[in-house]
Amino acid sequence: MKVLIIDDVASIRESTSNILSDENISSKTAKSLEEAKKILTKEYFPVILLDIWLEDGSGIDFIDTIKELSPNSSIVMITGHGGIELAVQSIKRELLIFRKTSFYRKAFKRCRKSPQRTHKKQTHQHRTK
Repeated sequence: MKVLIIDDVASIRESTSNILSDENISSKTAKSLEEAKKILTKEYFPVILLDIWLEDGSGIDFIDTIKELSPNSSIVMITGHGGIELAVQSIKRELLIFRKTSFYRKAFKRCRKSPQRTHKKQTHQHRTK
């Protein structure tokens, strides 16, 4: 599976890409809607993580472009903002929306647990030898 990450904040693009890589999921990043459009004309991504507010426009408005270029892609909106208007728009468009803070809190919590699992597996392997 390939995931396209569209966000204008470099640290978010990089950390999301790293988290996906840890799960053996390949990803590509775009720092703008313009760059994402160029990528989507050349490649298919089953999943697209899209920031709602980017420097060059609205992620919600960009959904129509995604549907045109890649109608079978699933879109997950990620935002640091929220509100009733956003909730209504997402329901109308049948979107999944995650707040960046909770998205990353869960992801980093998973990452913190990961070394413990690895340690337990290694300990178990040593005991069985």
